[in-house]
Amino acid sequence: ASMISQAIKVQRLIDNEREAVVGNYLMEEEDVTPVNFLPHAPAGEIEGRIISVLSGVSLIGQYQVVVINRGTNDGLEPGHVLRVFQTGQTIRDTRGRGVFGEKVRLPDEPAGTMMVFRTSERISYALVMEATNAMAVLDTVRTP
Repeated sequence: ASMISQAIKVQRLIDNEREAVVGNYLMEEEDVTPVNFLPHAPAGEIEGRIISVLSGVSLIGQYQVVVINRGTNDGLEPGHVLRVFQTGQTIRDTRGRGVFGEKVRLPDEPAGTMMVFRTSERISYALVMEATNAMAVLDTVRTP
């Protein structure tokens, strides 16, 4: 029992911007974010989705931080710039092009640009640099 108690490290939550509840994990803060970024497009094709927004709002705008479902395993690195596309709505075809009344999905529309500033293997954090349309969780991000 003494070996187990020696392996346990005491951690305290000193500051928090959001609620903390029983069952949340405390992790050591990592400060590995580079100070300077050189914005550039990824070398290969990247396509992913916004999976979360740190401010907890439903619509995402300029200067907000988002989490995307692509990371270093996909070739992302700090400084990569991605385009955001607002997911096209699904509507009924009332023009008669195809089967009348059939559901069709409208094309995705460009909504802005973001720059990745922190990566891990499967996710990345990005700052929305420009927003031309409202963005939301599950909107698509792609190589510009």
